Amino acid sequence: MGVASQTAVSMINALSFNKLQESEEKYRTIIESTEEGYFEIDLAGNLNFFNESLCKISGYSEGELKRMNYRDYATPETAKRMYKAFSEIRRTKKPARVMDYEVIRKDGSAIVLGMSASLIQDSTGEPIGFRGVVRDVTERKRAEEALRASEERYRTVLEANPDPVVVYDMDGKVIYFNPAFTEVFGWSLEERLGEKMDLFVPEENWPETKMMIEKMLAGVSFTGIETRRYTREGKTIPVSISGSTYRDVDGNPVGSVNTLRDIGEQKELEAQLQRAQKMEAIGTLAGGVAHDLNNILSGLVSYPELLLMEVPEDSRLRRPILTIQNSGEKAAAIVQDLLTLARRGVAATEVVNLNHVISEYLHSPEYEKLELYHPKVRLKSSLETNFLPIMGSPVHLSKTIMNLVSNAADAMIDGGTIRISTENRYIDRPIGGYDHVKEGDYVTLAVCDTGVGIPHKDIEKIFEPFYTKKVMGRSGTGLGMAVVWGTVKDHKGYIDVQSSEGKGTTFTLYFPITRKKLD
Repeated sequence: MGVASQTAVSMINALSFNKLQESEEKYRTIIESTEEGYFEIDLAGNLNFFNESLCKISGYSEGELKRMNYRDYATPETAKRMYKAFSEIRRTKKPARVMDYEVIRKDGSAIVLGMSASLIQDSTGEPIGFRGVVRDVTERKRAEEALRASEERYRTVLEANPDPVVVYDMDGKVIYFNPAFTEVFGWSLEERLGEKMDLFVPEENWPETKMMIEKMLAGVSFTGIETRRYTREGKTIPVSISGSTYRDVDGNPVGSVNTLRDIGEQKELEAQLQRAQKMEAIGTLAGGVAHDLNNILSGLVSYPELLLMEVPEDSRLRRPILTIQNSGEKAAAIVQDLLTLARRGVAATEVVNLNHVISEYLHSPEYEKLELYHPKVRLKSSLETNFLPIMGSPVHLSKTIMNLVSNAADAMIDGGTIRISTENRYIDRPIGGYDHVKEGDYVTLAVCDTGVGIPHKDIEKIFEPFYTKKVMGRSGTGLGMAVVWGTVKDHKGYIDVQSSEGKGTTFTLYFPITRKKLD
């Protein structure tokens, strides 16, 4: 090779070396100026190159890091993850990301890093080490953990809430149901997620529902709005709804949280309280009227008897006097029922077997008269054999049975069957019905007929004095069911009424048992 050729080669090599130096300097400047930590390690994990940012992240000096292996600042768990990650990179020769692994700084504090790494190969393609970039994600990780903990805390609160909760977005689509919502209304979150819930709003309840939607869109909270909602099975239940808008971090409304409380039981208890207060007021009025009428009727009932003793059998006056006497006796029966209704707090101090009271009634003149007036009516009984006793008043219990049977017979114009049954029952959970039956041990008396039934709208009124669908003056005093109600309450019992128009009615009375023995 000539001098010129050698000179040319030397110049080319010099230029290449200068370019290489310039390139290395450029990349070194980039690596040193970046905030992320850069590192290069050999196949054994020893650090042989890194930037200043890695020193800042780890807390070690340049001289300290040069003598370290990545395992020296890693937790045991991190060392396993790093070894697994580097082994996978070496096997596949593809870059990889390792997120959220923990290392220990020089001062002993723990930080969380995220890493991207790749394989370093020599000119022949043989692996000689790994290079990578790490970033400190401790604060982000803490923020995520705090957010996750906060979300979990609020989710726990929502899921522990005994009232149904539903969360909507601004379009009214479901984001979340809590378990209580599924329990009360039947729909699962999977069924309705991302869907609207228009299907559980009854048509007649849309006005107040639209008002709630308008409040939500305006960012206004609302509380205790009473309305009704369908369950998945199509049953309508009364609910009280409270709702508020929830917002994103910038304060923009993004949806609403609504709490629905089933107030069916509350409504029943309110209705029962109103009935009790009404009956109490009627009883007070009845007592005052009865006492005044009693004084007036004393002569109307007693004097006809004296007159009949003096009037001959063939006298034309005898029939009018008998009519007066009969009317007086009917009026006296009404007064007696009024007094029974008024004298609330009947002393129920005797130990009574209700089966005996029923048997005595079925052999009484009153029942014989009922059979005479209702020849097409048949009575069947099914009485508990080992029937438990109750504390009661046999006279008032007998009148209660008589009124229930008489009422059942009157309901079967074309005849039918009355069934009387008794049973020992333990109520392990409250029963909602006409009355709210509490837990406990009871004996029950059920009187069932196959008569005309009671319209649903009339059931609330059937125990009110003088409320009747019968022809006035042809049957009873108009106070029979009021006396039943009063007697049951005086015995600390409960009443349930089940009726269907055209199919009949069943009255079930619940009386608390006693552990005292019969005399």
